[in-house]
Amino acid sequence: MLALGGAGFLVWQYALKESMTREPVTNQQALAQSAIGEVIDKAEESVSKNDYASAYALIDAEIEKTTDNSVKANLISSKASIAVEEKNLDKALDLSLAAYDVYPSNVTAQRVADKYAILSDKIKALEYYRLAIQLTGEDESINYVRYYETKIAELEQQ
Repeated sequence: MLALGGAGFLVWQYALKESMTREPVTNQQALAQSAIGEVIDKAEESVSKNDYASAYALIDAEIEKTTDNSVKANLISSKASIAVEEKNLDKALDLSLAAYDVYPSNVTAQRVADKYAILSDKIKALEYYRLAIQLTGEDESINYVRYYETKIAELEQQ
């Protein structure tokens, strides 16, 4: 698992599962989810060898194939995790913002907030954590909101 970016991949897997399981999963969706998981595994392997270009290329090819904006946003977020791993934080932020633009959700807003926090932009981080709270659906875990509230409190104490 990736040292720093690994958490992003774990979030990606959880978010993908969430986006795919809110409604009954069709055989086609299950196959797509499995194929994407294989691509992410291959990308993680490339990252472990510091072959970032190959990891990006694998994910880019998968992005081109998908029409589901939720999946596309999660794949773009995976690229942001790779950028964090290679310590290219500006690129990670740009990719997180792109993922949010493709599919605005509490998870994509939180990923943007996390990048702003890493870059020490407290005002923007707070803005996106608050946005994440607003975007959290009633059917989603209260743990999301608690996490965002904790991050907001931490930033406000700085």
